[in-house]
Amino acid sequence: MNDWKLSAVAAESSRSSMNEQQQELLSTSGPPAITARDLTCTFDGGNTFQLQAANYNLPRGRRVGLVGRNGCGKSTFLRILAEACGNDGASGASSRSGFNLNNDHILFTGTVECPKGVSLAFVEQEPPSPSDVTVLDALLGIITTTTTTTTTTNGGSGSNAVSSASSSTTKTSAAAAAGGKNGNAVYETVRRYRLASLHAETNPNNFAIATSEMDASGGWSVLTKAEEISTRLRVRHLESQPLSSLSGGERKRVALAAALVREPDVLILDEPTNHLDLAAIRWLTDLITSQRSKLTLLTVTHDRAFLEDVCDTILELDRGQFYAYDGTYSTYLQGKEERLANEDQAYRVAKGRYKNERESLLHRRIFKCTPNLFDFFGHDFILHISPNLSLLCLITSMLHTLCVL
Repeated sequence: MNDWKLSAVAAESSRSSMNEQQQELLSTSGPPAITARDLTCTFDGGNTFQLQAANYNLPRGRRVGLVGRNGCGKSTFLRILAEACGNDGASGASSRSGFNLNNDHILFTGTVECPKGVSLAFVEQEPPSPSDVTVLDALLGIITTTTTTTTTTNGGSGSNAVSSASSSTTKTSAAAAAGGKNGNAVYETVRRYRLASLHAETNPNNFAIATSEMDASGGWSVLTKAEEISTRLRVRHLESQPLSSLSGGERKRVALAAALVREPDVLILDEPTNHLDLAAIRWLTDLITSQRSKLTLLTVTHDRAFLEDVCDTILELDRGQFYAYDGTYSTYLQGKEERLANEDQAYRVAKGRYKNERESLLHRRIFKCTPNLFDFFGHDFILHISPNLSLLCLITSMLHTLCVL
């Protein structure tokens, strides 16, 4: 048995223990916000796995920090969850398995399940930059104003029904379509008002109707929230500019602001503190922690201080598998040290067991095939060299070759 197989045995033993701890954690937090089963993903045909039959239940209401070595698959996992659970235009998608992500051709096998009615917002590490969408549009959940709208809806019984409708106006993000905690209607009202305001001079009647709907639905509070968050993240002055004209840092702050305005049930963030100053990071930290059980967070970040202040659970991705640690980043460091020590101990036990079984097998083979070995060399000599099984095997082979035995 090779060392990597022994290591796999040790890791499996450690993983079983970690899974029991995770199940205990889930039992206290209710049904999971997202369930991932048997996820496998590889970019090189199986030589290296980002995910290998990995399972994870994202606890509802927890703030989870995903950590691991660079290139281990953290961002890939976030994108799989976001696409499967509706960030591509679906609202409350129930189940998806093995597909390509847009044009990036990320293939995976396995299943991702998200309860119906759960809204999700995903902030990518490098957000897209459509040329037909302004910053204010993006803050209100509009991701394009010219393309055909394709909406994926939940069939309600674990299957997905897909329907398409032509549109020359807007396509909205999944979280905005779901409406987050403000409800679907108010976001639809705000978007209609936003579009009507662009053509108020040519179509004053539509603008008047949209204004009345804003009064009736409380849409002004959404606009106010958008203004507050955009100010905090320093993008308020960019509201009239198209996303394509912004720098990478500005687009990242706009995407983060848009996700926060929607108030989704599940917020997935990939490197959220990039391009933020210390004041903005502190404000974001306070905003997320103030949500408590209302918000489920899954984030990847190299900002250890942010992990320590925000997250109450640390999820490690290591060799294609997940290991969950209840507590802060400091608690995770201690727990990881204990896990590695347990794996090392399990490895030594497995290696010792394998060595004993191998020696026993070799002894049986040698003494079964060479019954006259004691007579030929003498009892004391055989007992002297018997601990060195390789030498004993060599002598036995040579004697057989020479037809001595």
